[in-house]
Amino acid sequence: MDNENQSKAEEPTVPYQKRRIAIFNSFEEEHEAQIKYWQSLTHEQRMEQLRIITLYAYSGYEKYTGNRLTFD
Repeated sequence: MDNENQSKAEEPTVPYQKRRIAIFNSFEEEHEAQIKYWQSLTHEQRMEQLRIITLYAYSGYEKYTGNRLTFD
């Protein structure tokens, strides 16, 4: 019975994210799309993105595990 359960595929527990690749014909189109994206975020989402960008720029985000940003 265990072998049957192991071979069954189940639906993922996390819903699929709808991501798409955008192709722009000019830099102006890309800039407008970025502005619309940032406008669509809530204040909290924008601040979280800013925090991630800052941590990545100053401390190597892939290694960062805490909630503080320290400067040497």
